Amino acid sequence: MYFDKVRLYHTRKNMKKIVAILSSLAMASSLCANVMAADGTVSLTVEGTSILTVNVPENVPDYQLHIPVNTTLEYGNTDKQIIGDMYVTDVSSSIIGIWVGPAYTNLINKDDSDNTIDLKLFEGTDDVLINKYGNQVDVNDAPLLFHVEGIPIGGSKYKTIPLTAQVSDWSNAKSGSTYQATITYRSIVEKTIRKG
Repeated sequence: MYFDKVRLYHTRKNMKKIVAILSSLAMASSLCANVMAADGTVSLTVEGTSILTVNVPENVPDYQLHIPVNTTLEYGNTDKQIIGDMYVTDVSSSIIGIWVGPAYTNLINKDDSDNTIDLKLFEGTDDVLINKYGNQVDVNDAPLLFHVEGIPIGGSKYKTIPLTAQVSDWSNAKSGSTYQATITYRSIVEKTIRKG
């Protein structure tokens, strides 16, 4: 009789475990049914945040001037060779006009500065000769116009200025030498000054 009571106790205990396991399985299957879409895929929503930081410099420029990168001219070529474009971006609304005057030198032998080759710089496809100023420039003398308020150029207030360089006579070139010319870009900006 004692053994029957012990057996009955263990049977009830085992039944409780079995019922608990079956209940857990039933709950799990109902949870799965809740997150399963009709096609059997699981839809989950994950939330998170990210931080976007902008550091504004103390002196924000009124515009950005973009100039050609360093370029190598082809020796012996007497045609105009493209050296790149000048253009402006990020122009402040206070700017009325921007003029740029490139100052440039002749091609100078890196090993003998007295040995030079005459160089001419041209604006755009109109073959407008840009005056040579050496290391100085007077942008009022030969300005390249980028932007004037209210005067669209080619459908825009801004224009891109292609630059070409030309060497007409290579007779001064010494064999095995490297020649370099420097172009310095200086600008004048006309802008509205707000009072108050």
